[in-house]
Amino acid sequence: MDRLSLDGLDRAIVCALQVDARVTWGRLADVLGASERTIARRVHRLTAPGVLRIVGVASPYFAGYATPLIVRARCAAGAVPSVLGNLARRNDTLWVDLLVGGLDICFVTFAGSRESRNAFLFKELPGIDHLTDVSVYTMLHNFSDAEIWHGGHLTAGQYAALRAGVPQGEPPHGRDLTADERALLSVLARDGRAGYGELGSAIHASESTARRRFLGLVEERAVGFHTEIELSLLGFHAEVMLWISVRPAALDRVGRALAAQPNVRFAAATTGPVNLVASVCARDLPELYDFLVDVAGGLPEVDRIETTPIVRTVKRSGVLRR
Repeated sequence: MDRLSLDGLDRAIVCALQVDARVTWGRLADVLGASERTIARRVHRLTAPGVLRIVGVASPYFAGYATPLIVRARCAAGAVPSVLGNLARRNDTLWVDLLVGGLDICFVTFAGSRESRNAFLFKELPGIDHLTDVSVYTMLHNFSDAEIWHGGHLTAGQYAALRAGVPQGEPPHGRDLTADERALLSVLARDGRAGYGELGSAIHASESTARRRFLGLVEERAVGFHTEIELSLLGFHAEVMLWISVRPAALDRVGRALAAQPNVRFAAATTGPVNLVASVCARDLPELYDFLVDVAGGLPEVDRIETTPIVRTVKRSGVLRR
């Protein structure tokens, strides 16, 4: 990966796939002004060695996990690798990051019932060795709609054209999945762009049946699609978490304003000593400084911002980083 470089078209393709991971090559060629053959070849160049990964992740809301939690904790220096690995391997964690500047580890997890939430908070979390100074924030509202993000490499028109094909709305309501639906989700967890032939083989059904059941899962928002790549390959070398205090009456407006920014990968309202958390990337420190001063700091309802650099991402959107 160190020897791999991406040009402008490569980066536009990756960012387009972050908006709509299952967009057809024909549609993507129309939006980006390139041939289908070129698009397919460029994507294969990145997916074949595992640099670019596209996966389908079962919605934690649909699966009955009703309480999303953001956890910050300090970790003993020598135990950081093992703690990060243990957290990342948990089925209920979506994000696991190593931070610099104050507390060391941040992760996002989902709890189901009140009983399972309390068991995690009062039994499992205190039982994780080497974690101290633990702070837990309940995520009240996610403004970023499952990290749909275009990284600044798409025009507003291209982003809007791609975004129109992505299901939107409130979090899904859960139900029991059938055996065939679980089989489809298992295939999509390995390859988010799996074709209907492969999906049909997984459930011993025709392509048309697989397509119908797949589209049902998408319409119910039982599955979300995520495109993962090292941000440095897109030209972004600074990534931070922002812990923001906002006047309560303006929380919704500020959250939506931040989530609309191309540099913002994630923004959510939370409980706790701050009430808004965001993940922000920038090309370099000067661009990050401009964002903090002109964008985040330019919102008059923002009272305070704490900035913690992300130095290593272990898991993102439920996907383990290789």
